Amino acid sequence: MNTILYCEIDVLCLTVLTIIFIRERRIDVNPLRHEAFKNVILSTAIICLMDIIWALTEGKPELRILNLIACTIYILFTGITCYSWLKYILVRLGRKYKGKYQIMIYTPLVILSVASLLSPFIGCIFTITPAGNYTRGILFFIQPTVCIFYLLLTTVIVYIRRTKINTPQSRSDYLYLLNFSYLPLVAIVVQIFAYNIPMVWPAFTLSILNIYVNSQNQQIST
Repeated sequence: MNTILYCEIDVLCLTVLTIIFIRERRIDVNPLRHEAFKNVILSTAIICLMDIIWALTEGKPELRILNLIACTIYILFTGITCYSWLKYILVRLGRKYKGKYQIMIYTPLVILSVASLLSPFIGCIFTITPAGNYTRGILFFIQPTVCIFYLLLTTVIVYIRRTKINTPQSRSDYLYLLNFSYLPLVAIVVQIFAYNIPMVWPAFTLSILNIYVNSQNQQIST
């Protein structure tokens, strides 16, 4: 994809996320929910920024170190973003997990974090060649696997909670939370085969926008 077009997509996502971040502070009066949603927005914005840096440094040997740093942060925050979304949903549902369940939730993020931080040295998830080009490592599958794990887990938790709700209005309120995961899940699967096209984080941005619009409509109707 053309570098300018690639960057324009990410800049558009950054703009949307910035507007939502500013306006959401005025709408959501629940401090825990606001903090959780803010973390989702900020982590997604960081990924978009790193994606722009990667696009501008890809194939430039003189900027190899900057490319290396951007890719490391990018991969690290893919796990953080998906975990932050799960955390946001748990806050909205008033759910807390302890003991072995908490370990299960944290373990994928820890694995991806360690692998991403080791990649600049051993190339397990990615390598930046001397020519300044990104190439996948033998363990690159860890990144999409962790993302899919968190999104699927979130979907299952929301779906189970929704089936226990009897009123049509409450069931409808949970439906839009379910919709969040569908587009990113599809984008992640497609991106595995076409990693040079920005799809995942625009999909996340659209889903965040959907959450924001729905929350705004709820505020207006109350």
